[in-house]
Amino acid sequence: MATSTETFEFNAYRVELNKEKLTKDLDDVEMNNLVDHLISKGILYREFEKPGEKFKKKVIDIILRKIKEDDRGEKTKTYVVLQEFLQKNDRTKHISVYLEKSPGIDPVIANCFTAAKKISLDGDLLQKILVTISGNWKGVLEALDIKDQDYDKNLAFKMWFNSKGYKDGELLTLLKALYHSKDCSVDWKLMESHLIKHLR
Repeated sequence: MATSTETFEFNAYRVELNKEKLTKDLDDVEMNNLVDHLISKGILYREFEKPGEKFKKKVIDIILRKIKEDDRGEKTKTYVVLQEFLQKNDRTKHISVYLEKSPGIDPVIANCFTAAKKISLDGDLLQKILVTISGNWKGVLEALDIKDQDYDKNLAFKMWFNSKGYKDGELLTLLKALYHSKDCSVDWKLMESHLIKHLR
């Protein structure tokens, strides 16, 4: 499996797209077996209540959260363990197939990442990017190794830009930090528009 750095493929997006199908296609017995498998691999650490629709949704939400954590660290452990389980059973192999055939990232976000590889960030573009960001952006700065955040958003990100954001490749680093943020919201369509205009 290619790394996310090379292809911008993130396994959590595959699972997110297919949450309802996973809940429907994994019956109670298979879900119990999956939980046991994940516990044996050290991904889950406790027993759950009796099977049912809420039980299945809860387990899939936990799996999704674990895969998102892996994606942030560019790891694949949870997704690989899930796929191993699905591929071993003839009744669940089709689930493995449709997960793998699903896109690993929203195409709009993929376009942003691809454009960012060709752009050196400047102050004007940074201001346009900041307009697309809402919510708790301080966690993004932590991911970018900016510790002093006692400023407003513009000044805080300007500190990052002045220290290293102007360097080649750092715009992509910023976008990946935004993508993996738990609490920060991004208008990716607007982001895509700004980046494409900048390339022209």
